[in-house]
Amino acid sequence: MKIKQWLLSRMVPQNMLAELGGRSAYSTQPGNFTAYFQYKIAPYQSDYYLYFPKEPFAIRYTNEIFNKLYEYQGYDIIKYLEFHYSRYPYKEDFLKFLSYEILVRQQKGPNKSRYLKLHATQTWVTERQQEREQQLRTDLQVELKAAIENRQSISPEDKEQEIQAIQDKVMHRMHQFMDTTEERMAAMTRSLVTGNMVFTMIPMQKN
Repeated sequence: MKIKQWLLSRMVPQNMLAELGGRSAYSTQPGNFTAYFQYKIAPYQSDYYLYFPKEPFAIRYTNEIFNKLYEYQGYDIIKYLEFHYSRYPYKEDFLKFLSYEILVRQQKGPNKSRYLKLHATQTWVTERQQEREQQLRTDLQVELKAAIENRQSISPEDKEQEIQAIQDKVMHRMHQFMDTTEERMAAMTRSLVTGNMVFTMIPMQKN
């Protein structure tokens, strides 16, 4: 057992580490993180990949996502985001990760240049969420139309099973829709307090 793990397994050292700032939920094991953005272990290149001299820790990896973003201006920021977004399979997870990381960095300091780039990034996140919301609406309409047409050609004994299948599809899509809408609304409620660049977020509550 590593020394830090041993200390965190005991109450007094555990509390001492917390008070001294030596306690973190982030793994100190290289590579132990979710790779939302593509990266390579290689010398730096002027493309959209993240580059590291060796396998990074979680915090180093996340910081480099934004260090790389700050290198770009204007539309190049969007192309950088689209590059990684298109390659990560779980789109909602990607958008949630990016949205909350933006919020944390907006609260850290009044660097105007970085704030404008983070604002552009949040605008992109909101647009992608709106697109996915519309796609969910369209998919739901198509599935319901197909299900209704299919019901007319099935035997009476199969109708109950078909009705249940329709209900399950509707509920699944509605849950996706609500999750997407909640994330979009949370992003929209973040506001800038004029003069000191302090950001707030109104939490969304589920019924």
